[in-house]
This record gives sequence, C-alpha cells and structure tokens, in this order.
Amino acid sequence: MLNHSLNKSLMFFGAGNAMQAFHSKRISRIRHVLCVMPVTGLLWLAGAVAITGAPPFGLFLSELTITAGGLAGSNAWATYVMLVLLIVIFVGFLNHFRAMYFGESATVGLSPRAMPVKIDLSLWCLIPMWMALVPLLVLGLWWPHAISRYFAVVAAQLTSGATP
Repeated sequence: MLNHSLNKSLMFFGAGNAMQAFHSKRISRIRHVLCVMPVTGLLWLAGAVAITGAPPFGLFLSELTITAGGLAGSNAWATYVMLVLLIVIFVGFLNHFRAMYFGESATVGLSPRAMPVKIDLSLWCLIPMWMALVPLLVLGLWWPHAISRYFAVVAAQLTSGATP
C-alpha cells in the first residue's frame, strides 16, 4: 500500500502538470510531453512504468510477493490469470503514454512556430514528483530492516486474527 500510494501521488502530480501545460484533461490533446516539459515528462513516464508493476520499482516487489504467495497456494490458476491481466494492463496503460509522448498531434504539418513550446514548470510542481519517485525506487531496490520488521509484525497479526 505504501508503494501504491507513492506511485498514485506521482501519477496525479504528473497529470496535474500536464493539465497545466496543455490546458486540457483530454489525452488526445496532450502530445509531445517530453518536448513540452522534459523533467516532468521523464518523472511521469517513470511513474507510468512503475504503476504497471515493472522493475525496479516498489510495486514490482509487491507483485512478485503476491505472485509467489499465489503460486504456493491451492488456487495457483488465479495467479496465472492475474499475470495475464497484468500484461494486458501494462500494454494498455503504456499505450496511452505512447500516444501522449510520441503520438501525432494536430500540429503535424504546420509551421515550426505552431509546434509545442517547451515550458518551465515551477520547482514546486516538480519537488512532489521527486519526493514520490525517489522512495518508490529505493523501496523497489532495498527495504530498511526496521520497515521490514514492522510489516512482518503487522502481517503476522493479520494472519493470526489478532487486532493490533
């Protein structure tokens, strides 16, 4: 849940920055993100990859743990269905980002003056994205022992039926 909340925050901040830059909520009107807002674009794309459960982000470790637990259980078939659905989600989700980053826009064929213009977003628009991405990446590569121990205690209490 920690990884997911960090990733969702990153995605919402990226979407907000895109809305501010493109003056639209419509995916079809958001094009050439890396040209218009390169830093936000990279951070937002990293979040998009992370939210699909790809390595090296924290959600990959979560998906791997769920998969290992599912395969060890009596309903391994459900794990295989989940894995297929994760692939569908990965392809579908990143297809939208492909369109926003590399898709053609209404400006194709127009003069260079009509092409998207790079904008500089305030540092205040970027700091929250970094604050979400860095721990998401760190927690995908390494969990501090104190956090691991805390979550192990919580998991043990949940599986034994005890209340914390």
